[in-house]
Amino acid sequence: MVNVGYKEVFIISFILALVTHSLFFDIYRGAVFNIVPHDHYEYYAFYFLGDDLGKLPPQTHAYRVIAVLLALPFYYILPLFTFSGVEPSAVDENYLRMLISFSFVTYVSVLVTCITTYLIARKRFGVSILLATVIVLWTYLMLRHLREGLYGVDAMGVMVVTLIIYHMNNKWLYALLVIMGVFVNEKVAMIFFMLMAGRWLFYRPRQIDIYLIAPVIALLLYAAVNIITPHFFTFSSGTGAHRDIANFLPQFIETFMVNLTMKGIILNVIPVIILFGLYYLANMATKYIDTGIYFRSADIVVLLGILFISHLINVDYNVGRIAMYVFPLYLPLACIALYQLFPSAHGLLEGQKKNV
Repeated sequence: MVNVGYKEVFIISFILALVTHSLFFDIYRGAVFNIVPHDHYEYYAFYFLGDDLGKLPPQTHAYRVIAVLLALPFYYILPLFTFSGVEPSAVDENYLRMLISFSFVTYVSVLVTCITTYLIARKRFGVSILLATVIVLWTYLMLRHLREGLYGVDAMGVMVVTLIIYHMNNKWLYALLVIMGVFVNEKVAMIFFMLMAGRWLFYRPRQIDIYLIAPVIALLLYAAVNIITPHFFTFSSGTGAHRDIANFLPQFIETFMVNLTMKGIILNVIPVIILFGLYYLANMATKYIDTGIYFRSADIVVLLGILFISHLINVDYNVGRIAMYVFPLYLPLACIALYQLFPSAHGLLEGQKKNV
């Protein structure tokens, strides 16, 4: 355990914001010109404001309500700016303001995710500032694999996953974040249910505690609102045929075949290979340090589970993007293992020993 002062966190955060600030600009520009097809949560945000632009999203997106609410304060705070080529009379000014707010929240989520992985590396695994900074850089690069998810709420979801990992030593804060996280993105609860269920299955003594109960509660709440809310709200579309059990097998086969195309290899297969590589390296790191509650060899269950679910519901070329939700589980330890593979880099670790 390394004590990390506020000054250190501030300096790293400031430098990171300084060198990555253009990402906010790029996300906003991409949203304004609709360069990449993505989910338009801005209309859902207007629905909460009672604006004429507001409308309910598809049912599968409607429960990511916390992610939408996070953007609303910045709708009133951030100044408006636009781009050449945007005709002011053709675009509602309020709509542009909402795009700015979502773009800013996405960018802040990227920053928070990077800084949290830095803190995981420093405070949980005791690495040096230099190695933790390398982990921050790698985290930033991995987040770019979210692709069109950067125009939606995926960055917020990954941020929550990272915050939960950091706070796993505090079971009640962990539980609160998991239960709230399901309403940022349902994949948060799925990930930690698979994580803790896998550990319960493969390790003894088997005990049902808050680490497993919290994601179960989150998933039950998610299921309940899925059942109840359609009786009170008219969504723009339902849960979709892709969630019909009868379609699971043909959808699995269809997604598998998509992976064999050139586009599928680039967008699905290569990102998944990267994630398997990160897991392999993270597992190797257990030879060098005590990973405690933060990682177990059985945690491969999460990646396998996400891939299986993605194929069942036929997300086409989004398998790689969705699988990226799990990278914070593996990445810090993968970096540690890589440095341990090079004897000249051993000095970057600050004497962290494995506890037997």
